[in-house]
Amino acid sequence: MMTFKRFPIIVMVLLLGAFAGWLYVEFNRGGKDFDIVDVNTADINELDALPYITPAAAQAIVDGRPFIRVDDLIRVSGIGEKTLERIRPYVTVQ
Repeated sequence: MMTFKRFPIIVMVLLLGAFAGWLYVEFNRGGKDFDIVDVNTADINELDALPYITPAAAQAIVDGRPFIRVDDLIRVSGIGEKTLERIRPYVTVQ
């Protein structure tokens, strides 16, 4: 029979993980205004500073250049439809 002694510990770990994720977004990406970035000319640091873009996705964007339109970012590993819609206000292709 399963005991519920571990249940509070599991819940605490999950809550701490969610809180840590929120802190990461808030202090590293969220809560600031973003400039519009041209994905064809921006360096990795500029791309990584965008919300929802990881360092690996920033590198994949650089490796996947050139892009004709913003919708072409969907072919980048690590960028799905949801992420593309979230970053659309912050990126451009010129």
